[in-house]
Amino acid sequence: MVRHLVAGERVRILVDDARLRRRAQRVLRDAGVDLRRVGFFRVPTDRSWTRDTCPLFVRRHDGDVALVHWRFNGWAKYRNHRRDAAVGDALARALRRGCWQPVVARRRVVLEGGAIDVNGQGTLLATEECLLSREQARNPGVTR
Repeated sequence: MVRHLVAGERVRILVDDARLRRRAQRVLRDAGVDLRRVGFFRVPTDRSWTRDTCPLFVRRHDGDVALVHWRFNGWAKYRNHRRDAAVGDALARALRRGCWQPVVARRRVVLEGGAIDVNGQGTLLATEECLLSREQARNPGVTR
């Protein structure tokens, strides 16, 4: 996958430590990946499902890029998500980008990347179940 992505964009990969970075570099090199197009960030995580824990990158009208760091709460069922929840701030610091943390009623909004779809033109579709479900309450008290 990375080999195909680097043809059109820079790829960024999170690693827990230097040993895993070297291992990933070796695997990618063996697969023919141009490592000049890959950036590694030492950002420890609790699990590898970064689609739901990483921030969203947004571009303003002036072209500046910032991060939207939603609150991650371990899918409202796992307690061991402290490192996952810190990924957004760590990436904002590493990339030297602004970071916005959405708030509703003085609470950070919980959102997982898999709960939305965007088109890059300003449209965002969200799943009500992931954002407002009572079963795995991510945003208690928030309504449509």
